[in-house]
Amino acid sequence: MQIAVPIGRASAWAAARAADAVRQLASQADVNLADVPNPAPAQPPGTGGITTVMSWVKWIGFIACAIALVAALIIYAIQSHRGDGGQGMSDIVKILLIVVFISASFGLVGALVS
Repeated sequence: MQIAVPIGRASAWAAARAADAVRQLASQADVNLADVPNPAPAQPPGTGGITTVMSWVKWIGFIACAIALVAALIIYAIQSHRGDGGQGMSDIVKILLIVVFISASFGLVGALVS
């Protein structure tokens, strides 16, 4: 149940003035934020090895996912043969989602950096 509270003329006038003040501050803030410089990213000297480490981590992640996917497929095949159910299928989906997340994370970081 919602209770309606009557707003008097003074309250309505104060609310309108407060809204005008907020709009004015927001417009001034927008102008001030436009003046902030946005320099292009640059890799600091001596940090070229970080990209090499990132590529190794990505490669290791994909290898681990490939091994886990093969193992999950084998377990799913055995469970399906026994008639145990579909727990293996959810594991396969989880592994494939992890592969997507690994691929997207490095792509997202690359897009944000460049």
